[in-house]
Formats: sequence, structure tokens, C-alpha cells
Amino acid sequence: MRHLPILLLLVFAAWLRLINLEKHGLYTDENFTMLNANGFWVGGANQTGLQKDVFTPKDFWEQKNYRDFFESVAHSDFGTHIVYNGFMHFWMRVFGNNDYMVRLPSVIFSLLSIFLVYYLCLIFLENGYIGLMAAFILAVDPFYIAQSNIARSYTLSFLLVLGSTWAFLKLLKSKIEFKYLIIYSILICLSLLNHYLNFLVPLAHGLVFLFLKHKKHIWFALISVAVVASLCMFYWFNWGGGYTAFGFLKDKNAKHLLMAQEATNNGLIGLSTYESVAKKIASLLFDGQIVSLDLYRRFNGIKILLVAILNFGLFFVAKEFYNKGKIQISLILFFLGLLTISLYKAYFMPFMICLITCWLYATGIKGLLEEFKKNELNPRFFLLMTSFILLFLSVSFVCYDALKSGHTTSLARRYVGISMPFTAIFMAYAFYRFKETSSLYTLVFLYIIFKQYPVISKHINDIWSDNSPEYAWFKPERIKNPYQALSSKVLSLYQPGDTLSIPGAFTTVYDDKFVEIKNKQYLDAQLINLYLPKEKEILETIDIKERNKVFLKRSNGNKELLFDFEETKYRY
Repeated sequence: MRHLPILLLLVFAAWLRLINLEKHGLYTDENFTMLNANGFWVGGANQTGLQKDVFTPKDFWEQKNYRDFFESVAHSDFGTHIVYNGFMHFWMRVFGNNDYMVRLPSVIFSLLSIFLVYYLCLIFLENGYIGLMAAFILAVDPFYIAQSNIARSYTLSFLLVLGSTWAFLKLLKSKIEFKYLIIYSILICLSLLNHYLNFLVPLAHGLVFLFLKHKKHIWFALISVAVVASLCMFYWFNWGGGYTAFGFLKDKNAKHLLMAQEATNNGLIGLSTYESVAKKIASLLFDGQIVSLDLYRRFNGIKILLVAILNFGLFFVAKEFYNKGKIQISLILFFLGLLTISLYKAYFMPFMICLITCWLYATGIKGLLEEFKKNELNPRFFLLMTSFILLFLSVSFVCYDALKSGHTTSLARRYVGISMPFTAIFMAYAFYRFKETSSLYTLVFLYIIFKQYPVISKHINDIWSDNSPEYAWFKPERIKNPYQALSSKVLSLYQPGDTLSIPGAFTTVYDDKFVEIKNKQYLDAQLINLYLPKEKEILETIDIKERNKVFLKRSNGNKELLFDFEETKYRY
């Protein structure tokens, strides 16, 4: 019965993630996953069978070796996601490649990471309440739910970096256990290969390690892991699938900067100015947790947000003076805080949420300082400090990247998402500290639930309806996978002697802007053949003059329209 609450929470979290798992078709990045996990380049450059005038599914499904898998991520995803893609390759061989089964691993990894967060708090913070609170934060967070609904590597990254943190915490003993050193090395290498931005977690481990006391015996372990990870990435960037990474990113940044300068991206990519970056960073910091989700938007600008933070400062200093017995100064500051709120009474509710959020951070930081003062090798401090520092480390990195590149592409939640499980741990700890030190806890907790429930539920419903500006980009919402439905239609209608005619002239806005010579396009053919059985003798051809329509050319010369993609309407 001890673990019944976490089991019930996991069931609830699973329901939130599974309810609409295959309702909407795969979008661009998920299609990349499907192709790369089978060793195919996006665009078919390494599929000679597709380049014949007439081909079959057997030509599409030609055998690929490990080098093809490296090359596919090198030329599609600048060398990332290889661990996830490798897993998905074998997963699809066992369970098939329909949308539900392709997305299911992301759900599983997400649920496992929620449980691991609970377990880390239970074992190393020795507190089940903190673990349940952290798990609950992740269970209902819209971003965490959204990442569970796409066939990409992000939820696997969460699991790997949490696992590496567990292994490092096991190393914080008076005597190093070799098995944990091996596990830590493996998990760090896997997380780095899965996505480069995961380097922020071992970096945070190293930074927090510098604060630990009585750590001489761990230096060798940490240096050993650093050497192993460096050698792994050195190989990957020179001979593995990451050898194109730096050139790819340089080219991508140049193109995104040009698109931002010419405003040819419908506002999705903007120029980086100190003002635009500051606004994005403020949004990332407050939207990174459910307590203050949407807070920046409700303030409608950074100026009023700064006033709200300064208002918290008045109350905080007033409390400190009160604790020191300086009642008069405390009252003056307290009434100044109330005066500020009255001047901005139109923003009363956001002011309260901001006040609570800042107070929780202050409470958590105070607890961190107390843990640091303990004269021992302290796993509690390591876990909490890692959790605290990662949010600001990830935000600082994307801020630097945005200012360096000149555009705001990197200022998105998915690029700071790796900090999210750790932020949940820190905020849960802050809730617990507040609970222990203040009689106002119950009132504050109920207030947060009352005010944030509509915000969180709206975000979740937007995800379910495919109409979320933050987590999905489709309006009207996507239909079920059109390529999978089209393949089923082909299998039911095709007769020997017929030929499937696939459009080969469609190009994206990106291609139109940056590709001078327009060649035959193979992507539609690739995505249709993903769902056609390898053994089927279906004759196929690509029509270099057709942009959108898929026809079945009958043996008697008649043409039957099977599907019209209507440009980007059904191409996600």
C-alpha cells in the first residue's frame, strides 16, 4: 500500500498521454524518425531502388547496414537521436509502424521518468511527499504530455539523464563502487548521443560536484567518465553520424537568420534583440513549471512582470526585518508592497501567482543553503542543487545561442526541456519546505490549484485538439495519418498490371527559397511505402509534373484519384 499513490498517479498520467495518441497524423520530425530509424535518408538519396522509373515496395525496403543509419541522421537530424532511432528500429520490427505503436515508446519513457523522479526523491531526499509532488507536476504538465505524444527522442533523453543522475548519486559514498561508475559512463554517453543538448546535465553534475565536501575519492571517477564521454563524442563527430553536425548547424543558422531578416516565416522565427530575447527568456522561465504557467502572457509584457518581482522583494525583505524584530521598517515595506499591488489592481491575480512562485524559489534556495552547510558528502544537496541549476543553465545556453546566431529559433521550450524533470524536483522540495515552515501552506496550495487548474486544463485540451500554439502548430487539426490511410486504400484497390502514380513536384517554402535546382521529390513516395508490405509487387512511379494527387493507373489506361494532398493541407 506504500506505493499505491504513485501507481494511481502513473495510471492517471498514462490516461492523459494515451487518450488521443493516434488521433493526429505524424508531423515532419516524426516522419524523419520513421525514415531514419530504417536507415533511409529523408529525400531518398541513399535509396537507389526508388530512383528507377518503376519501382516496388521491395525496392524501397532494400537492406541497410549500420553505416546507413549513421548517414541518415547525419543528413536529416545533424547527427542527433541515434540512440532513440536505434531503439525504434527494433521496436517497429516487433510491434509494427502504425502511429499508435510508433508513439507508444515516448509514453513509456515519459511514465518511467515520472516514476524515476519519484524514486530519486524517495531514496535520496528520503521523502515520499516530495517525490509524489514532483511526479504530479510532471504528470499534468502540458509540455511533458505533449512530448509524450510525438515519436521523437525527448522523453528518452529525460529518462537517460535522470538515470545518469541516479548513478552519480550512488557514487557519492565513502568508497567507489565500480558498477555504478560503469553505469554512469554508459548513461552519459547514451544521453549525449541521443541529443547534444543533453550535455547540460553532466555539465551541471560537474558544477555541483565542485561544491561538495570530502570528495577526493570521486575525482578519479568523474575524470574517467569525462574522458570516456569525450572519446565517444570525438568519434561521433569525426566518423559517426555527427560528422555533419557543425556544418549543418552553421548552414541552418544562416538560413534562419535570412528568413528572420526577410520575415518570410510567418513570425515563427524572429531577429534576436536584447528586448526580444529578454521576453522569450522570461516566458521560458515562468512557463517551465505549472505553478506559473502562462504568467508572462497574463502580464502582457516584461515591464509589469519586473514590477511584480520587485513587489515580491518588498514582501520578502519586510519578512526578514520582521524576523529580526524591526517591526516598523517591516510594516513600511509591507504597506509599500500593498500599495504597489493596488496601483496594478488589474493584474492582481498574476501578481499573486508571481509572489507565490518567487516565494517558493526563495524557500527552496534557503533549504539549499542549509544543506550546503552540512559537513558531509551530501546526496540531498547534490540532487537539489543539480535540479536548481539546470533550469538557469539551460535557459542561459539558449539565450547565448540566440544572441550569437541572431535569430530566436532556439528560444523554445523543447530546447530547455531537459531541465524540466529536475525543476519539478526542486519545486516539489520548495513546496515541502513551505509546508513545514508556514501555516499558510494549505491556503496557498489551494489557491494555486484554483487559479492554475483552468490554465493547465486549457493547454492539455489544446494539445488533444491539435490546436496549441506552444506544443502543436496545426489549425485546423490534423486528420489521421494520410499516408497510412492511403497505403491501406492502395492495398485494397490495387490489381496486377496497375501502377501507383505518386506526386514528385511538390516543394516546400524552404526548398523554394534555398534550393536552386528543383529535382524529382521522393518524400511522398517514401512516406507511402513506409506502410506498404515489403513483399507486395505493387508497381509505382513518380510523376515529376504532379504536385499533390495520387492516382492509380489501371491496366486498361484509366486513372483513379486516390488522394489529393492539397499542398500543405495534408502534408504535416
